[in-house]
Amino acid sequence: DWRHAEEALRASEARFRTFADHATDAFFLHDEQLTVIDVNRQACASLGYRREELIGRDPRDFDADLDETSIARLADRVGAGETVTFETRHRRKDGGVFPVEIRVRQFQQGERRFHVALARDISERKRTEKRMLAQHTVAQILADAATVDDAMPRLLEAVCECLDWDLGTFWRVDREAGVLRCARVWRKAFLDAADFETAT
Repeated sequence: DWRHAEEALRASEARFRTFADHATDAFFLHDEQLTVIDVNRQACASLGYRREELIGRDPRDFDADLDETSIARLADRVGAGETVTFETRHRRKDGGVFPVEIRVRQFQQGERRFHVALARDISERKRTEKRMLAQHTVAQILADAATVDDAMPRLLEAVCECLDWDLGTFWRVDREAGVLRCARVWRKAFLDAADFETAT
């Protein structure tokens, strides 16, 4: 009976591992101190770490936005039995960041409490939202402006800010001369683009 129970437990664990590793969302299992104690393949693939490298880590090691205060606030809500959904950014091993939606809840097994977190990459959703915001803003600016020339400075700034670009240019076709002319350049304040602007 004991051997049969052990075999059944191993089979159950294998089924769970297969299920977790084929999930399209990243799966993180945390202990009460929020230390990572297990992950699935998608978590490893999305962050660029091996499973062994992620186990034992704190969420702040790969989360670009969470700090002590926000983690404590989330832990209080999860500890009260709430399933919490929030957006943040994960940091890959190579330093790149990407937006994720996290869904986390707590469960108890015997005397121990665990946290299960599912992380979904929402990069494409964020890109779509930015494009739609840019389109709406451009339409609004054009509707309010008397001419395209009047709208141009606001259009360029709005498009760059909506799409999170550091620099943008408007070009005009000079049909008589048969050339393109740069009508306006917009850049973020921190960006030194003097050489580019001169050449443009």
